[in-house]
Parts: sequence; C-alpha cells; structure tokens
Amino acid sequence: MTKRKKKRSKQPSQVPPLDDRHYLAMELMMKPYYDQKRDHNRWLNRSEIAELVGISRMQLYRLEQRKDLK
Repeated sequence: MTKRKKKRSKQPSQVPPLDDRHYLAMELMMKPYYDQKRDHNRWLNRSEIAELVGISRMQLYRLEQRKDLK
C-alpha cells in the first residue's frame, strides 16, 4: 500500500496581493450601479463586472473565493 501525498494549500506568501482592479470589482459587487440609460440603479451581473474591471469571469470567481476577502 502506497501513501498518498497530502495536497498542499497555498501559503499566504504565495497568494498575490489585492490591487486596484480587485477593489473596484468588490465595490461593484457590493453596490448597485446607476444606469443612465434607464435612469435607475441596477445590479451588474458577473460578466459585466469582469468586463468593466478588465479581468476574466474566472478571475472574478477566484477573487470571491479568497479568504482575505470574506
């Protein structure tokens, strides 16, 4: 019987620090966005937030999973 290697978790030093794009994405997820065309506030979906910030939807998902963000 062979031993299985334990999966190593990322150490805090290996997780890249948050930058301006991350903070902008967090702000857009927490507050409604004012839509000038419709003249009211609305919530943006994940694709719209990722496009406005300049990151992929997968990066946005990974950002939501970070422990330092919760």
